[in-house]
Amino acid sequence: MSRNFFVLITSIAATCVVNFFLCQTILVGGGVTKTDFVTHPAKLADGCYHIFLDVGANIGVHSRFLFEPDKYPEAKEAHKIFDSEFGDKSARDNRDICAFAFEPNPNHASRHQALEEAYKLQGWRYHYIPAAVSNAEGNITFYHNHDEENEEFGFSDHDLKTGGKAGSP
Repeated sequence: MSRNFFVLITSIAATCVVNFFLCQTILVGGGVTKTDFVTHPAKLADGCYHIFLDVGANIGVHSRFLFEPDKYPEAKEAHKIFDSEFGDKSARDNRDICAFAFEPNPNHASRHQALEEAYKLQGWRYHYIPAAVSNAEGNITFYHNHDEENEEFGFSDHDLKTGGKAGSP
C-alpha cells in the first residue's frame, strides 16, 4: 500500500490525493531520517501512516465516515474513496490514520473537541484545528446564515441574505 494522504475540501466539494512527502512537508516538517525525528520537537502528524485533511469540516462527519464507516452505510461514495486510499474498512487500522479537521465556525468547537476525546480513547488520532484554510495569509469575515437546523452548513464568506461577499462592496 502506498503512503498517501487524502484531502477532502468539503467547502468547495473538491478532492485530491497527493504524495506522502508533500504531506510530510506540510505537517511533519520535511525530512524522514531518524535523526530528524529525534532532534525536532514532536509534531501532530509524527507517526501517521495515512493522513486525512478535512478542510471545511463543519461538524466532522467526513472523518466519522472514515473512522466509523459502519455507522454511515448510506455514504457509499465516501466509503469507495476511503477504501481506495486507506485500505478496505475491514482491514484498515484506524491507529495508522491521522485526521485533521479544519473548521473556523466556533459553534462547532465543542462537537469537534468531544470527537477528538472519544477517538483518543480508541487510540485514533483526530485533530480539530479551529481555522480556515486558504492559499493566502490574511483574515476573512464569515457569516452565520441562520441555518442552525442544518448544522450551519451555510456558514460562509457570503451573506446569503444580501448576496454580498466579505470584502466586496
